[in-house]
Amino acid sequence: MRRRVEKDLDSWLESPRRKPLVIRGARQTGKTWLVRDLAARHGLDLVEVNFERDPELGTLFSPGGPAEVLPRLSAALGREIDWTGALLFLDEVQAAPEVLARLRYFYEERPDLPVVAAGSLLEFALKEFKHSMPVGRVSYFYLCPMTFEEFLWAAGEKPLADFLQASVETAEVPAALHEKALELFRAYTVVGGMPEAVETWAETLSLFEVQDVQQTLLVTFQDDFNKYRDRVPAEALRATLRGIVRQMGEKFVYSHVDEAISYKTAKRAVEMLVDARLGQKVNATHAKGLPLDDEVDERDFKVLFLDHGLAMKILRLEPIDATQLERCVWSNKGALGEQMVGQSLLAAATPRDKRLFYWSRGGSATAEIDFVTQRHGAVLPIEVKSGAAGKMRSLHLFMQERGLEHAWRFDLNPPSSRMVEVEVPGRGRAFYRLDSWPLYMACFLGEEG
Repeated sequence: MRRRVEKDLDSWLESPRRKPLVIRGARQTGKTWLVRDLAARHGLDLVEVNFERDPELGTLFSPGGPAEVLPRLSAALGREIDWTGALLFLDEVQAAPEVLARLRYFYEERPDLPVVAAGSLLEFALKEFKHSMPVGRVSYFYLCPMTFEEFLWAAGEKPLADFLQASVETAEVPAALHEKALELFRAYTVVGGMPEAVETWAETLSLFEVQDVQQTLLVTFQDDFNKYRDRVPAEALRATLRGIVRQMGEKFVYSHVDEAISYKTAKRAVEMLVDARLGQKVNATHAKGLPLDDEVDERDFKVLFLDHGLAMKILRLEPIDATQLERCVWSNKGALGEQMVGQSLLAAATPRDKRLFYWSRGGSATAEIDFVTQRHGAVLPIEVKSGAAGKMRSLHLFMQERGLEHAWRFDLNPPSSRMVEVEVPGRGRAFYRLDSWPLYMACFLGEEG
């Protein structure tokens, strides 16, 4: 299966200023496959070290630099290695975090040797790491689940994916192609973007088999919880994971996780799940200007789950078989559309670690904008509707108050663009351009221009 981020890895490999690369992301998002594929496509000898499987190999990296380390690795792996044509891959490096501190020596002494480190629970290890990280001497790369575009590639629908990418400029999708894209997007809604689930769907078109894969993935994630039960009980992590999914699209409330779990425990569990990249916070912002980070309320946030397909599995929203995909409409769970758009926007930002925000106002006249981000040097509000229609009172209010000129809306309609001029009760007129996009277009629009 092909991934959009391959071109970013190619650029890294070919850069004359290349630094050792650390790939971060949740378990089973395809980090190992990407590195193996990178080496194969460029004809490099892949030298792979898995510290979770062979933790003792971490001791080979100290003392000394590459001149001492590389012969030790050759001896430990039992093969002669021509390092001038190799790629050194340090997998599951969270099991030997001290190796990360040694990457600086590869940057300084062997810049010709491409080095990639990857790990699933890397953030946990970095927080506990007692050595200084080689700041400025490593690059970071963030990997998300597969986008709808990549799902189309895997399903043999690259011509459709190419057409949809081109339609970003034209903002036109013919009715027949719109319906085809919606049909495939319904499948993607259930399958999600975890590579093994997508590969299973592409090979079998069986949602039964996809659901088996998803269940195995969820069990794998929860098995990891046992490694950290000394800080948060595994059951509390499992309950919080379910709580994140149940509260999709809503301000996260710790007390709604489980009545048997304290506020302090739930808070710590959310932090750990975010560190494991099973969730990502979407903080509230006043959004009065840029940067959006400067106006964030850290106490007020939503949480995007790792993958909408896994979320549907947790919520038991999955249809029984492919003939029932039509029943999988976003109005059944309005927050699912918001999850999918947010997940797409984050994935399209790879390899950067992008943040999303939202805006809300309480009181007697509540209002909320699903996402607020930055695009072309301006604040861009984004509304997500689960069906083909929906009110836009909050958007009108936000646009009038902020004096903004451009907004996006995602729904089930074909693309369109129009100028909106509306009276906001008690506040004046709002006048702005509204670009409306189908939900399936989010992955093609996510990169900031």
